[in-house]
Amino acid sequence: MHARRLLSLLLPASLIACSVPEEGSPAPKPSPEDSGGLDGADGAGADGADGADGADGGPNTPPGAATVVLSPDRPDTDDDVRVVIVADAADAEGDAVSYRYLWFQDGALREDLSTDTLPAAETQKGEVWRVQVVANDGLADGGVAEAEATVVNTPPTAPVVSISPADPVEGDALVCELVSPATDVDGDSLSYSIAWVVNGVAYTDAVDGALVGDTVPAGESVADERWACAVTASDGSVSGLVGDDEVLVAGGDPASGRPASYVEVTSGVELVLIPASTFDMGCTPGQSSCFSDESP
Repeated sequence: MHARRLLSLLLPASLIACSVPEEGSPAPKPSPEDSGGLDGADGAGADGADGADGADGGPNTPPGAATVVLSPDRPDTDDDVRVVIVADAADAEGDAVSYRYLWFQDGALREDLSTDTLPAAETQKGEVWRVQVVANDGLADGGVAEAEATVVNTPPTAPVVSISPADPVEGDALVCELVSPATDVDGDSLSYSIAWVVNGVAYTDAVDGALVGDTVPAGESVADERWACAVTASDGSVSGLVGDDEVLVAGGDPASGRPASYVEVTSGVELVLIPASTFDMGCTPGQSSCFSDESP
């Protein structure tokens, strides 16, 4: 102990601060430059463990960021939104890379969502959804990729419609009725537009009933005409699919002299309307109403 004190007295004052530490004193910590560790995504291991050993025993290098997109990129509220990895994250040591998914709804983290798919039931029109995809090589988190999509308006469904009467005769009024209204998953109010067509030509003289333009007035329909109505629902921004129906008009009063016949849709057989009277179902030559042998 006397020798150590004597040595300290003989050393220049500028070197006294570099004297050998006494036994039991902790060793000084190395600086980041001395250890080779890097902060953050440039070299931090999992939970900030810089310089974790890689598969080869050397310092681990975290993976880079993947390249990702969302599909569809303009989802509506009926769409599941899926993360598509266009290019995998690269890892310098060739480690297998896995991914963690963080979903943000209008900027707020949804901790209950952690897979690569955002269910349609979670979304509403106008919401902005962002996903962060974090690459991990088993030792450290690496680069973070992001993608974002805004949920767009969903069109209404097609209504179910029916023309009444279903088997009209000449002169009947025709009404295009809603059997099942259209629905809108966004909860938007719906309006309807109706278009009539007779024998392939637009009919524009329909009048209003329960809906605007849903009725063809009595006296307009003629035997053998095919009438169709098409109904479209709109939510104020976009129209949905069309619901339609059609009927074939049978003959009316036989006294009008107009042939009354129509083709039965299911079988394709032409049916003829015959007025009630007495007539021969068959005849043999010599009868006054017989022009040929019509016997069975």
